[in-house]
Amino acid sequence: MGKSERLERLLRREWLEANGLGSYASGTACGASTRRYHGLFVAAIEPPVRRHVLLSHVDETLRLDGIDYSLATNLYEGAVEPEGYRYLAAFEARPVATWTFAVEGVEIEKRVWMPHGRQAVAVTYRAKWSRMPEEIRLEVRPFVAFRDFHALTRENDAIDPTATAGAGVVEMAPYGALPRLFLHHNACAFRPQADWYRRFEYPVEIERGFEGHEDLFSHGAFELDLASADELWFVYASLDRQGRLGAPEMARLERRELIRREELAARAAHSRNRPRSAGGDGARPVAAAAPDRWSEAFATRLAEAAEQFLASRADGRRTTVAGYHWFADWGRDTFIALPGLSIATGRWPLAFEVLRTFAAHIDRGMIPNRFPEDGGEPEYNT
Repeated sequence: MGKSERLERLLRREWLEANGLGSYASGTACGASTRRYHGLFVAAIEPPVRRHVLLSHVDETLRLDGIDYSLATNLYEGAVEPEGYRYLAAFEARPVATWTFAVEGVEIEKRVWMPHGRQAVAVTYRAKWSRMPEEIRLEVRPFVAFRDFHALTRENDAIDPTATAGAGVVEMAPYGALPRLFLHHNACAFRPQADWYRRFEYPVEIERGFEGHEDLFSHGAFELDLASADELWFVYASLDRQGRLGAPEMARLERRELIRREELAARAAHSRNRPRSAGGDGARPVAAAAPDRWSEAFATRLAEAAEQFLASRADGRRTTVAGYHWFADWGRDTFIALPGLSIATGRWPLAFEVLRTFAAHIDRGMIPNRFPEDGGEPEYNT
């Protein structure tokens, strides 16, 4: 398979992480963005709406014994630079988005995941090697957009290029009207290097007939010493200033999130195999079909996907997201999908909570079809 054919295949494969608040992380298997809606941290400022692409992506450069290998892939008009997908050995979208890069006997595992109920995204790295290099470091450079997810960023003089580096955290606020972003990390250093990077290309937008070029800003880069005693390295982007985060705390947070997802999938499988009623009176139970490996795996995948569409509004009420990347909570879509999202997965209390959310806005017998992003009155237009 030629290089261009492999790249096209990787660009067509997309992944999504959601946090249960309407925020998400999404991109392609090779790491390059092909849509304006792709981003490493697309935060719903007023959950689940007012989504903004705060952190667009991060580029990684691996240094082995004085030689640099870029692991990133970015698209420009008529060019791919750098071509980090050449080192991509494997990509898996579940249980979390995971990339494995192989360079000169060294493997770098990168994971991207969102902790449920938190306005944050974690990027973690683990390294292993067949022989210990004399030097092994990883540069991680964040790129910010800080714009409405329907818009595009252009180079401008209004941006605040400063980044305040403290103990284990780098803080930035590119534009005053949007929240501050805290980048927690266990890197050995943050090297300030503020500059614009111009004309990233999003081919899917161009195919759709829209403008598909954007300028992004980088405040600097993290230096991770992969040969240190820690086995987990991370950059954790959050809207909240956390306490000091180290590798043990990040590992525990990651493990809790994985266990949460495993338990949800197990609950869905258990609900699927529960005896069902043969009639309306429920008097004659019918045994569920005998489980098989394929159907159980399929049920698990459906349960994992369903979880991404369940969310909480800013007032704490539960709702559903009609679709990614740009839909919010729509009444029609909610009631079509609710049996599968909650009842089929064994989450009856959640179904009740969503019903209460929409029942609170019933007007003359009508369920609202849309809650405007500006916080105005619901729309009853379906």
